[in-house]
Amino acid sequence: MRKKKTKAGVDISSTYGMKSNAKGAAWIVVAHRSLAQVFEHSERRSGLKMVREFPYPKGRMKGKDLLSDRPGRSFDSHSKARGGHQTGGPRHSMSSRESPANQGITVLSERVANWLETARQKSQYDELILVAEPHFLGRLKSHFSRQTTRLITEEREKDYSWLKRPQLESRLLSLFPGKPS
Repeated sequence: MRKKKTKAGVDISSTYGMKSNAKGAAWIVVAHRSLAQVFEHSERRSGLKMVREFPYPKGRMKGKDLLSDRPGRSFDSHSKARGGHQTGGPRHSMSSRESPANQGITVLSERVANWLETARQKSQYDELILVAEPHFLGRLKSHFSRQTTRLITEEREKDYSWLKRPQLESRLLSLFPGKPS
C-alpha cells in the first residue's frame, strides 16, 4: 500500500490521532456563503457520495437585510458629573467590526470546521479537499486544528454554487486524476 502525503509532504498515516478506518476516503468540502456540502470519494466506489449539507439561507441575504435595526447609540467615555449625567463627548452609533455578511461566513465556516474536526477524530476520512470562494476558504481553514490542516491535500478558490449536481460531480471527480471515478 502506497503512503499518502499532504502537499507539505506530511505522511497522513502518521498524523496524530489518525487510525486508518477510512480506507482511502477523501472528503471534498464545497462551500460558499449560503451552503456547504461534504462529499466522499472512495477507492471502493465510483462517483461521489453526499455526506452532509450545511444550509445557511441568511448567506444569500444582502447586508442591509440582515440588520434588524440601526446600531445602538453610545457616549464617548468621559467622567460623569455628580448627578450621574455625561459631562462631555459626543454621542455616536455603535457598530460591529465585522459586516453582517462576514458574520454569516464566520458562523457557517465554524459550524463546518467543528463538524469536520469531530469526523477526523472518528477517522471518517483520510484526506480533505477544499473547494470554496476565497473568503470562505480562508475563514474555514482558520478554524481547523493542526491535525485537520495536515489532511488537506488540495485547495481550490472556486465558487461552484451555481453548478447543477452532474456538472459539480464532474468537476470534483477531475480532482482525482488516475483514480477510478
